Amino acid sequence: MLPPPLNQGGHLRRSGIVIGTGTFPTAVTFIPAGEGRTVEVAASLPGLQALQHAVELHMAERYAEALDRLGGLPDTGHGAHPHAPTTEGETIMTDLSTVTSADGTTIAYEKAGSGPAIIVISNVAEDHTGVAGVAKALSEHFTVISFDRRGRGASGDPQPYDPAREIDDIAALIDIAGGSAALTSGSGGCAITLDAASSLGGKVTGLYLYEPPFIVDDSRPPAPAGYAEHQEALVAAGKRSEAVEYFMTEMIRVPAEYIPAMKQDPSWDAMAAYAHTYAYDGRIVRGLQDGKPLPTDRWSIKVPIAVAVGGKGEEFIRKGAYALAALLPDVTVLTLADQDHSAFWMAPEPVAEQARTFLLG
Repeated sequence: MLPPPLNQGGHLRRSGIVIGTGTFPTAVTFIPAGEGRTVEVAASLPGLQALQHAVELHMAERYAEALDRLGGLPDTGHGAHPHAPTTEGETIMTDLSTVTSADGTTIAYEKAGSGPAIIVISNVAEDHTGVAGVAKALSEHFTVISFDRRGRGASGDPQPYDPAREIDDIAALIDIAGGSAALTSGSGGCAITLDAASSLGGKVTGLYLYEPPFIVDDSRPPAPAGYAEHQEALVAAGKRSEAVEYFMTEMIRVPAEYIPAMKQDPSWDAMAAYAHTYAYDGRIVRGLQDGKPLPTDRWSIKVPIAVAVGGKGEEFIRKGAYALAALLPDVTVLTLADQDHSAFWMAPEPVAEQARTFLLG
């Protein structure tokens, strides 16, 4: 999403860029240009509320200013900087492992840390790098698996899309983890996480969900009728940019006056590349954002579930959390003080600590 600024030291990092307490991986490409080089930076800011916050803070402008300062540094060659690419034009990438899902689809994943297994499930329009901050924080106490969901990153995307196949993907990753694992996700990813826990039964040891965006009453307008179908039609017509704008304004409710500035940033094209996933997740959350009570027959989950809400979060999120607690037998609603909807991405350390405390004691 929007490129974040450099860290306080002014250093461009291969491993990620720091915003507040969140770290977001980047790809940095050095390209020959005459007697010098151009630098292309692709960064991910996947938290949906964080995106609005990034616009408010003019992060794109701050990033441009920092790169201007970088242009004033002398060229001392690759050997002078341990984090420089080894070849001009090389893009820094993360090596991933792969697993084959039940229908033959290749799912790319990354594994880190040690301890009980936990699988981090990403949100709409992001690959596994979007949750790298919380995955890293969790790896201090867990064996963490993060992965590219179908249609994202290095994973396959066979058609027609079927949400049930995403549950098969998670099952294959649980097998990689040793046969059982906890699951965690934030925002829209919480729906498929609940679906997987319900379907996979004893393979799932517990859940930590951060601010599932369920709309259960009139405290927030419901999702637009026919949202997923409209997104599918836009993508089929090649109108990927329009699909991003529709998602931002109608689902996330980003003020319309922010959209022109957002379109000027290269990250808009990155979001457009994943525009098809808006319809994917739109199908998954169908029936959970209609301004009506949660369905009573969708989930059967017996393991402990933490539903965390930010102390600065929106009221409709809190109401959805308590609605889930009233529906399932072992749900604990937690509050993460001083955080909002973006915390799963921008404040991974307190999120990971709360998850650890709940899941491991």
